[in-house]
Formats: sequence, structure tokens, C-alpha cells
Amino acid sequence: MSGPWISRYIAEFFGTAILVILGNGAVANSFLKGTTANGTNGQSNGGWNFIAWGFGFGVMLPAMLFGSISGNHINPAITIGEAACGVFP
Repeated sequence: MSGPWISRYIAEFFGTAILVILGNGAVANSFLKGTTANGTNGQSNGGWNFIAWGFGFGVMLPAMLFGSISGNHINPAITIGEAACGVFP
């Protein structure tokens, strides 16, 4: 982990934002009516495979972009839990 603390916080913010946007966006696109992954007759054309790819890219991209800056704790719950247990400074 390199750089000042503010760059680490900014990297974590954008990493989490990318995960939420791609992962939850894939779920919304699969299940909301009138979206591109949802068929016109109400059947989902995206399904679990589309959602898995969305979350997969949502984890991979921040890891590649921000992993060297902040350590890639893109799930704030894990970071807070580790800090509460004394594992994460």
C-alpha cells in the first residue's frame, strides 16, 4: 500500500462504487421490466450468468486498478470488522 491516506480512501471509495454499480446494475438489468437484459415477454434473458459476470468484473476491475494503492478492501463491512477485531490498523 503506497501513497498518502487520502489517496487510499479515494481508491476505496471508487473501488466500492465500481463493485456496487456493476454488480447491482447487473441484477437490476436482469430483473426490472423494460431493460435490455429482461426479455419483452417478461422472461429474463440475462439470468444468473449475466449477474455473475457483472459481479466478477465488479471485483476484478477495482482489484486491478486500486489494489496497489489501498490493499483492495472493496467491502467496507470486512474492513470495519477487521478494524474492530484489531487485525486491520
